[in-house]
Amino acid sequence: MRFMGVLSAALVLLTGDVVAQTRQDNWMTRAMGQYGGRMFGANGPMPTSIELDFTTGGAIEGEYGFSERGERHLGRLDTCTVTRPLAIACRWHDKNGDGALEMIFARDLGSFVGRWNRDAEPDKWRSWFGRKLPSI
Repeated sequence: MRFMGVLSAALVLLTGDVVAQTRQDNWMTRAMGQYGGRMFGANGPMPTSIELDFTTGGAIEGEYGFSERGERHLGRLDTCTVTRPLAIACRWHDKNGDGALEMIFARDLGSFVGRWNRDAEPDKWRSWFGRKLPSI
């Protein structure tokens, strides 16, 4: 009888882990997509777009673009990790260098507030906001 109690407790723990993982996978899947917004840099606010997606291996990566002084620039996001529920941290790379991007998504996953920095100025964080665009 004691064995059944231990087995039941183990099943409850395993089921809880599966449910927690499913919840995490669910919000992450729903967070993938395209966002339009603004990032703030040395020259003020700049229009931006971000697209987040899963790689075939299940990692999160993305691409982004921003307009600076009328010129469009492209970059990529990689090494993305979930830092807590509804939050992702990535590395960004573009013509201006490399750095960190942290995004915290709204509960409805319709937008995010974020911040970014440059490796050359690790203590100087700037804002980045985005709103999810409708899927085509």
